[in-house]
Amino acid sequence: MRKASVVLLTLSYFVLLHRRIAWFVHGHPFGPEHVMPGMAVPVAQPGAAAWENALLFSLAFVGVLLALIPLRRGEHWAAWTSAGVWAVLGGTRFATDPQCLKVLDVHQHGCHTFVIALVVAMAGLVCAALNRVRIVVKNRPSLFGKFDFTFLVT
Repeated sequence: MRKASVVLLTLSYFVLLHRRIAWFVHGHPFGPEHVMPGMAVPVAQPGAAAWENALLFSLAFVGVLLALIPLRRGEHWAAWTSAGVWAVLGGTRFATDPQCLKVLDVHQHGCHTFVIALVVAMAGLVCAALNRVRIVVKNRPSLFGKFDFTFLVT
């Protein structure tokens, strides 16, 4: 479960950043994420896209380092810290981007890629939480059948 959580969390950060990395590699300037042809782009402060990208890349860098070093070693605080990073990313994105509210409707354009990254990250965090749970099977009679299952949280 520990390897699955590390892979899922690292994959979620890649899904979060893959479009911005492609823009950077191909030499395109960073712009607003939801630019569609024929759609008016709201005027933002100069440098707003650069600030947004710097913050996003730095949080993703911290998240990947948390997944690859302490979470892989099984340190429990890393899962909580990674959940905090995703809470900051998700909270600010849902609070500031009105397109994210349309994500529940499949027929409208919203921030589907971001929500996919968020779901993959939550799956990775669930795997990290399940890594702490061990099932101990005791061969003694119980009310529920031949074996008694005990869940231990370590």
